[in-house]
Amino acid sequence: MNPSGVSSFVVALNRAKKVVVTLVFLGLAAHAGAQDYVSSEDRSRFREQPYEAAEPGMLPPSAYIEMAKKAVHQKSDITFLHFSDGIVTRRFYRNAPPADRDIICVQFVYQGSVSGGGLIGRGFIAMNADQPTPVIEALIRKDRSKIYLEAVHYKHR
Repeated sequence: MNPSGVSSFVVALNRAKKVVVTLVFLGLAAHAGAQDYVSSEDRSRFREQPYEAAEPGMLPPSAYIEMAKKAVHQKSDITFLHFSDGIVTRRFYRNAPPADRDIICVQFVYQGSVSGGGLIGRGFIAMNADQPTPVIEALIRKDRSKIYLEAVHYKHR
């Protein structure tokens, strides 16, 4: 190998090191950006992934959103004018009964004005003065035999 070939190899190696370091820092920054809120639920109990298309033996996300809306309407008089369209994820719970380990979660995030205290929908969601964002969650068993409704709050750190 001639001397100019060695120096070009060293330059290429230095560039590769810089690229790897840059990618690591970008990954850390993206992870930190995704963690800029806290939730009132214990998120260590499950792992979660987006549910964007129907999987074999399951419904499309839009069907789960409609099921969740019907369940919420049966429990309260909340209108969805100030809530997001619905975010569908799939959760895998640890240490839950077998029927409750694989859950479809539909979240409706409140997008209205959040000010002081108050109630939304006959007290289904209680607002606090420190302005957390209320979220209605419908947790649907994979076999659709049961739907759990919860009100959780997200707050920016």
